[in-house]
This record gives sequence, structure tokens and C-alpha cells, in this order.
Amino acid sequence: MSFFPAAALVLLATLTLPFILQSKVEPLTQITFSDLLRIAADEAPQFTEASFFSIDIPKINAKTKIIPNIDAADKFEYGQALSRGVAHAAGTFLPDMNGAVTLFAHSTDFTAHVSQYNAVFYRLDELTAGDLVTVWYLGKKYDYRVVSSRVVAPFDCLRRSVSKMTVR
Repeated sequence: MSFFPAAALVLLATLTLPFILQSKVEPLTQITFSDLLRIAADEAPQFTEASFFSIDIPKINAKTKIIPNIDAADKFEYGQALSRGVAHAAGTFLPDMNGAVTLFAHSTDFTAHVSQYNAVFYRLDELTAGDLVTVWYLGKKYDYRVVSSRVVAPFDCLRRSVSKMTVR
């Protein structure tokens, strides 16, 4: 006769346990691809135009955006880029890479042409050793110091002897 109360207790537990457990277990939520994209977008760094890619040389009051990956051999492409700022030469290093960053911009020998040509580097010849050059890239600030300076003819920029870094 002791078998009946034990069997009744097992039967009662079997019938009620799923309801008790279900009330205490939180339902599993499934993360969708859209959720992952939203999470990634929420965590993505926010850039201003200036902190995305720009240059600031306080001594000569040169501050402008840098247009990345410009083909220096394509006159139309670099002409468009230089009208908006300083150009970064395609195929050269970026600030977060280990190597020399190649930037180019208009200069001029006549003050009246500065605005006509957007001659950001018009006063570049005034820089001396120790002057600060700041480049912002993807929200990170890179400070460089001028270590030497020299003026070269336009055709000399294609020679290897001129490729030495002048800022670090």
C-alpha cells in the first residue's frame, strides 16, 4: 500500500514540474543579423570631417581636409582633389601604417594666386626644424615634427633622392 502514495507523488511532480520550471526560465532570444548591424553601428566611431583625415600646420595657418587615395598621375583627378584640400597619393602609406605618408597640395609664387589655386602649402617654405604638423586620421591624432626642409624644383620630386622624410 505504500506504493500508491509514492506513485501519486511522482505523477503529481511529472504533471506540475514543467509549469513550475517554465515560469522561472526566461525564453531564449535569437539575435538576428539586423541586431548585429545595429550593435556595430552603435559602437562605430563618429568622425567629423576634420577628424576623418585632415592636416593642421599651426605655424603657417594651414588647416584643411585631406582627400585620400588620389592618383597623382591623373591631372583631372588630382585637380578636383586639390580644389577641395590636400591630396594623399594613392598607393602610399596612410598615417596608421608603418611608412611615409605622401601628401601634396598647390603652392604658388604669387600671393594673388593663393585663393585661385587653393594653395594650402603657399607658406610651407617658412617651416623650420621643430615645427609641428598634425594629421588627423580616423579620429586619431598624429603629431609630427619637422626635422629638415629644402626647396626642390618640380621635376626633382620624381627622383629617389628627394624621398627622404622631412617630418617625423
